[in-house]
Amino acid sequence: MNVRREAENWLAFAREDLESAKALLSAERYMHVCFHSQQSIEKGLKALLVLNGLDNPKTHKLLVLIAETEKFYPEIENFREEIKKLDGYYLTTRYPNGVLLTEYPKIFTKYDAEQAIELSERVLQFIEGKFKEEKR
Repeated sequence: MNVRREAENWLAFAREDLESAKALLSAERYMHVCFHSQQSIEKGLKALLVLNGLDNPKTHKLLVLIAETEKFYPEIENFREEIKKLDGYYLTTRYPNGVLLTEYPKIFTKYDAEQAIELSERVLQFIEGKFKEEKR
């Protein structure tokens, strides 16, 4: 698979995660909304890195991916502070880590879920814009 095609595949998966997050919001599955929003950003950042010739980074840490992406697109730094919160969603939404499932509604609220989707949408818009620029 060529680099552009592989990067576009990552981006397609990022979009799919965002769409899943939106569907889960209406079902009030806020923990899962936060997870898929985090995944959307992670896969989108990996798409940019692959587009620039890097192998898929073997990390789920958004801040690590932001640091790598900044080497090609310094303006991605503008998302760093907001992404910090979503960076913590990967583990807390995947594994119990001592938290009962019944406690998750107190941890992940509708507001958190809406904010996660909104951020994911903005980051993906930025990423899609870079893909369009690279196509020229």
